[in-house]
Amino acid sequence: MDEKVLINVLSGLFDEKLQPVHNRLDRLEGRLDGMDSRLDRVESEIGALKEGQQKLRQELKRVSDKVNETYELALENWGQVQESKARLTALES
Repeated sequence: MDEKVLINVLSGLFDEKLQPVHNRLDRLEGRLDGMDSRLDRVESEIGALKEGQQKLRQELKRVSDKVNETYELALENWGQVQESKARLTALES
C-alpha cells in the first residue's frame, strides 16, 4: 500500500473514532456557554439587589432619624405638658 493511501486511511479511521469525542466536546461547550450566560445574569441580578439594599438602608436611616426626631419632640412636649399641669395646679390652689 502506498504511504499516502495509508495516511488517508488512518486519517479517516481517526476521524471516525474521534467523532464521538468531538460531538461530546461540542455539547460541553454549549453547556458552558449557557452557564456563562446564566452566571452573567446572576451577577447582574446580585448587582441590582446590592443597589436596592443600599437604597433601603438609606431610606431606613432616614425613617429612623425621623422617628428619633418625633420621639424627642414628644418628650419635649410631654415635659411642657407636665409643667403646664403643675402651673395650673398651683394657680388653682
